[in-house]
Amino acid sequence: MQIKFWGTRGSIPVPGKGTLNYGGNTSCVQVTLQSGRVIIFDAGSGIRELGNELLNSIEIKELCIFFSHTHWDHIQGLPFFAPLFNPDFSIKLLLSKKDDTKVSKIIEGQINSYFFPITYDILQADIEYKEINPLEAIHFEDALVTPIEIKHSKGTFGYKVIENDKTVIYMTDNEIDYEVKNDKVDYNSILEKNSDLIDFCRDADYLIHDSMYLYDDYKKGWGHSNHLSVAYFANAAGIKNLLLFHYDPDYNDAKVDNLTAETIKVLKNLNSTTKCIASREGMNINMANEPV
Repeated sequence: MQIKFWGTRGSIPVPGKGTLNYGGNTSCVQVTLQSGRVIIFDAGSGIRELGNELLNSIEIKELCIFFSHTHWDHIQGLPFFAPLFNPDFSIKLLLSKKDDTKVSKIIEGQINSYFFPITYDILQADIEYKEINPLEAIHFEDALVTPIEIKHSKGTFGYKVIENDKTVIYMTDNEIDYEVKNDKVDYNSILEKNSDLIDFCRDADYLIHDSMYLYDDYKKGWGHSNHLSVAYFANAAGIKNLLLFHYDPDYNDAKVDNLTAETIKVLKNLNSTTKCIASREGMNINMANEPV
C-alpha cells in the first residue's frame, strides 16, 4: 500500500511563495493498493493534478473516490478531474447519506451553468454513486475500507484502510473534544470524550489527521483540531506515525514548521513512541519505507 498527497490545505487553495513547501491545494489523498487499484480520499483542488497523472499512468481504470463530506474545499476540484471526461474510466463516488437529498444531486449541483461552463451530461466516464454507512466495510480484493462518523458537520466520515497487516487512517475535519482544567488541555477528558475514535484508530501505522491550528489559534466548535489535542489523541491510540494535515489557509510554510515542531515537542513530553510528520504535496509513502 502506498499513500500520496495531492492537497494538504484546508478551507481554500492558497498558492504562492509562502506555501511552496507544504503546498496550497485543498484536500486530496491517493492510496494505491497492492493490486494497483487507486482509492482517492476527497476531491479538493489537489485532485486536478492527480487526474492528469492517472490518465496515462495506470492500467486499472476503475477508481473510487471516498468523500469525507461535501464542504467546498473537499469537492471543488472534482469538475477538473480529467478521468470524468474519459469513457475508459469507471468512477464510483462514495459518501454518506444526506437526509432526504440524493447524494448525486449534491455532487452534480456544482456542474451546472450557475457555477461551471459545461453541464453534467458532457462527462463521459461511467459514474456510479454509493451511499455508505458508518462501520460498514467496503471490500477491495484483500483490502477493507471502513467509514466512521467523526466530529465535524453532520455526516462527516473518517476512513480506515486495512491491507494485509498495514493500516492507514484518513481523518480530516475532526474536532477532538476535551475539557480545559487549570488552563490546560485535560488528557483524561480526551480519552473519555473520544474513546470511540481512539479505539477505531488503535495501533494504526499512519494516521492522517486534521491539524488546522496551533493551540493558541484554536476556534472551538469550528470542526477542526489543534496540535495539542492531536498529539494527545495519537499517543492514546498508539499511532505509529502521525501525519499532520488540513492546515489553516493563513499558515505559511514557516507556521507549518512551527506547528510540526510543537507537536513533536508534546509527543516527546509524553514519552510517546508516535512519530510526527507534516504532510506536503507530492509526499509519497511506501508502507515499507520512509516518506519521500
